[in-house]
Amino acid sequence: MKEKEQTIMKDLRKRYIRWRQSEEKKESSLGIFDILNESIDLTQESLSKLLLDQHKPDLTIEISRKVCGTMDFHKTPEILAVGREAYMKAVSESSLF
Repeated sequence: MKEKEQTIMKDLRKRYIRWRQSEEKKESSLGIFDILNESIDLTQESLSKLLLDQHKPDLTIEISRKVCGTMDFHKTPEILAVGREAYMKAVSESSLF
């Protein structure tokens, strides 16, 4: 693997271990949906990082994955507000505009 891919994989392993340790501390156990959802999220994140490394955008707007989950459609107004705030911050810190 390339060096960047190895770095991304190491980062994902560390994050997975931290996540598992934090989940083990909780009283309730994870269900199959939770495990599948987290797996998909981690895969999506690693693919996104690889694509962004290959195709550098002029402006990147980063929003935490913890803002919402897969089934949080009812949080649309709050999520959009977070996105607008992140956009304004990215534009103000950018030298593009």
